[in-house]
Amino acid sequence: MRGLDPTGLTYAMAANLAWGCFPIYFKFLEPFGAINVIGQRMVWAALVLAVFLTALWQWRAVIDALRSLRTWVLLFLSTLSMGFSWGIYIWAVHSDRILQASMGYYLTPMMTVLVALVMFKERLTPLQWWGVGVAAAGVLIAFVWSGFFPWISFILGGTFAIYSGIRKLVRIEALGGVFIESCFLLPFGYLILLWDGQFMAPGLTWPQMLLLMSSGMVTVLPIIWYVAASRRLPLSFLGTLFYIAPTLGFLSGVFIYGEPFTASDGIMFSLIWLGLILFTLDGLGAPRRARSTR
Repeated sequence: MRGLDPTGLTYAMAANLAWGCFPIYFKFLEPFGAINVIGQRMVWAALVLAVFLTALWQWRAVIDALRSLRTWVLLFLSTLSMGFSWGIYIWAVHSDRILQASMGYYLTPMMTVLVALVMFKERLTPLQWWGVGVAAAGVLIAFVWSGFFPWISFILGGTFAIYSGIRKLVRIEALGGVFIESCFLLPFGYLILLWDGQFMAPGLTWPQMLLLMSSGMVTVLPIIWYVAASRRLPLSFLGTLFYIAPTLGFLSGVFIYGEPFTASDGIMFSLIWLGLILFTLDGLGAPRRARSTR
């Protein structure tokens, strides 16, 4: 692994910290219902991105990218992964399954590492393999101990890992690519809101309206940051940083919303963080190794 790009690392940290606060934000939207919130995210995300593209004069990049059939296909596939993940996540939060959702995102780094190994032939150092193995053992222990198949966790972990791999293949800047994905989702967002029967329910206060409208900004900024990071960092290292987001969600589920914290959760939490420490220590040593090989 070469020396890490500071800009890419900043983008990755910003995205993961924002995602870590998602359970708190979407809990505030719980009175509107999961279906309505999913539709609102799809609609407002596209509108917010259109404003960004206009303000930053980046429409030319979008037009140029869409001349390639390969770009169309790849972005459509990444859109399917992203939209499905959105829906499952919001439903999980509104159904008081924050810990299951967080466990799914604990799986994401390991699945992302698998994608990196298969699709991009990235190599892991021995310390990185130990980090991944220890974290995987923690998740496995929790799954076996709990005695049920965590389908929410596997869907969330798998869809985001696939999304990361596909977006690394697309030659388009983060903002333009996420806008095209949002355009694919926009018709579905309108159909969802029509089916739900309300775009803005009567009697909403201004704070409630602004909260719903902000779902677009809250949705797109972390994705833009994450995609920008994926263009600058090895996918295997980026996947490991992803542990930050579910840990924050895990803590909010336990300490803010009172979801149960079992002994298996404690073992999983400890082993995952040990794995993260091992992987991070290896990443910090990458610049020194790069200099020594010159």
